[in-house]
Parts: sequence; structure tokens; C-alpha cells
Amino acid sequence: MKEPLDERYVKNAAVLPDLRKPTPAPTPIPTPKPSFSNGPLPQEEPVKIHGYNVENFKRIYHSVVDPKLTTKSGNPRPYGLQMGRVIKQRMWEKFQCPSFLETEGADGRVWISESYCSPTLEPYAPVIDVDISEEPMPEKPKRKRARR
Repeated sequence: MKEPLDERYVKNAAVLPDLRKPTPAPTPIPTPKPSFSNGPLPQEEPVKIHGYNVENFKRIYHSVVDPKLTTKSGNPRPYGLQMGRVIKQRMWEKFQCPSFLETEGADGRVWISESYCSPTLEPYAPVIDVDISEEPMPEKPKRKRARR
């Protein structure tokens, strides 16, 4: 026996937002402007990724990744963990083995700087395995039955 429509709505009301009322527009939060009491305003530096500007980084990235994603005949290769690690290794070698150094200043601030080395000193890119044993398994969507 089906439940009355009102009871089904009450059960799901906690899950579904009330779409009948318009939501108020968010109020803009004013961003504080930095104040520089001494000297001129600092110049904005261009964005750099591993020491390269964005266009050069994209060019290097595509030169490494695109050949790995397709076969010689142009068909896409199946992507998996092993291929991801091969691409990571090649990118790491192409960018002279970047690594980050953290140093703490006298005032308690942490400064992060990037350093580079030769691939012969460190032959492999760092591999970080994340422990997901305590994570819940993803829910599988319910399958719909075929209509008859």
C-alpha cells in the first residue's frame, strides 16, 4: 500500500530544500585592501609553475602527457594508476626533480621554497600512497528495472 503523498513529502522534506521560497542574494563581503605605509606599492608578479610561465608549462605538459594518452594509431589508451605514475615520473624528470623546502622564520612564519636537482641524484619521483582503509565504500546507484 502506498503512503499518502503528504506523508512522503514530510519524510523527504528534511532532505530536499524548500524550492518554493526564493533564496536571498548573498551579500558581498568587502575585501580589505592592503595598506603600505612605507614605500611604493609592490608590483604584481606573473604566475610561475616550477619556474615556467603558464604558456611554457602548458607546452611542456602537453609534450609529455599527450603521447602517453594515445597509441601510435591514435586510439586512446586505458588510463590507470600505473600510467599515472609513469606520467608523473616523466613530468618530474622534465622539471628537474622539483621538491619543496619548508623553513621556519624567527617570527614563526613558515617559508616554502622550491628546489631542483638532477635526476641522477634522485632517480624516482616521490610516490605517496594514501591510506583509504577507514573510508566508507562509495554507494552504488540503484538499478532501474526495465519497463515491460
